Amino acid sequence: MAETMSASMSKGQARDLGKKVFEAALAHLAEVGHEAAQQALGYPNIGTIMFAKFKEVGAQLAGQVVRLVRGINRSRPPEQVLTDTGRKVYSNPAVVARMPRGTKSSARLHIFEVDKSKYKSGVLTCADLAEEYRQRSLRADVEALAVYLKKNPAAADEKGLACQWVDKDGNYCCATFGRWRGERYVFVYRNDDDWDGVWSFAGVPQESLPSGT
Repeated sequence: MAETMSASMSKGQARDLGKKVFEAALAHLAEVGHEAAQQALGYPNIGTIMFAKFKEVGAQLAGQVVRLVRGINRSRPPEQVLTDTGRKVYSNPAVVARMPRGTKSSARLHIFEVDKSKYKSGVLTCADLAEEYRQRSLRADVEALAVYLKKNPAAADEKGLACQWVDKDGNYCCATFGRWRGERYVFVYRNDDDWDGVWSFAGVPQESLPSGT
């Protein structure tokens, strides 16, 4: 099941945005002085300036696809999560043992691509990818991605699908699913390299997955 965005923003969505801004302002009243707030309200085009950030977030999420993944068996040993995909497994056992794990039998898997403007000399740094996850309020869920690709193996044939996380020691780690010379594979390892443009990425909303790393 995929979710897609409508052609244009509705009046209801505009009202909802205004409500969220109002609620945020109420929650942070003490952080802005009365006089400073009055001056800011009189600043030319302050509404347009605030809306520009909303448009930036919307543009970032525009190409994102959401898949509902059901039937995730969270009780499996970490290595079985990978072997159950039917793919050739190449992994670092220490990284596999500490993969991010969820608790629910279903997850909303967000699949996204990073805008090419974020790539420098054709590559995206791990730190920049981590920022993309943060801005989208997503985090890795290898189990959800593995189950999705077991059910839809061809989804990572033309362009690989990957997820990235940071372990408790501050190391960047990743799980990459793809196809090479007719063989479908999954790699799980620490990642000190940059990402080239052949990958799409996946994650689940922050609130649906505990830390576990």
